[in-house]
Amino acid sequence: MFSSGFGASAVQVNIAIFGVEQIRDRTDTQQYFDKYYAAVNIGGLMAFAILAYVQQNISYFLGYAIPAGFLVLAFILFACGWKFYVQNSTEDSLMSNFFPVIRNAFSMWREHRENRNRDLLSLTNDYQSKSFLDYAKISNQGKYIDRIVDDIKSLQRILAVFLLLIPYWLVYIQVIRSEKTRQ
Repeated sequence: MFSSGFGASAVQVNIAIFGVEQIRDRTDTQQYFDKYYAAVNIGGLMAFAILAYVQQNISYFLGYAIPAGFLVLAFILFACGWKFYVQNSTEDSLMSNFFPVIRNAFSMWREHRENRNRDLLSLTNDYQSKSFLDYAKISNQGKYIDRIVDDIKSLQRILAVFLLLIPYWLVYIQVIRSEKTRQ
């Protein structure tokens, strides 16, 4: 159960993104996703209709061997076409910039704090309240353009939401299980 869910989620999410990266004309993305989701739904329908019939009436082994064979065939076809794929560089990726931006923000924050401590007696101290990650922006003598830093600040908010979902679902599942055991 876990392996099929893990495999399906990893393949479906990555294939959708990989496929849309192959489109050179960005106006065709809607058409791609229409075809992609039609293919996924047709595949699901075939799995529930044909493969379930094969497993129940012919053989469980054959019912699992057919999708395994198609998986191997799909991997071979995928590998054969590798040189024709559009391959985007990950230099400007949000995840590849995440830790370097944090490191740069920390070093610039530390430098700014040391300068501010020296200028405490000065009347020309123009300290502004900034987010920690704002110190990595070029406008604040950091190394990264504002767009990258703002994207990482957005990711920070999203990660907070997803990290809060973990304890929520843990408690929710425990409540449901305790209700079922009471009945």
